[in-house]
Amino acid sequence: MNWTWHWWLFALAVVVFTLMSQFHRGAMNDRNIARYGERADYHKDLGGAFVGSLLVGVLYAAIATAVAGFIF
Repeated sequence: MNWTWHWWLFALAVVVFTLMSQFHRGAMNDRNIARYGERADYHKDLGGAFVGSLLVGVLYAAIATAVAGFIF
């Protein structure tokens, strides 16, 4: 596999969007617990919270890379 700029952009975007998702999850934790109950508390399920944030990061990175590929 040849590492073109698309792959570098995707790898960087995965890291950035995963961190943004984790920050957002932490900021919204109290509201999520109030709305969805104790199962929404990310402190009790750190593995699930990380996997969810990683999946969101990959999804957003794929979209951002696709948009950048169409533009450039």
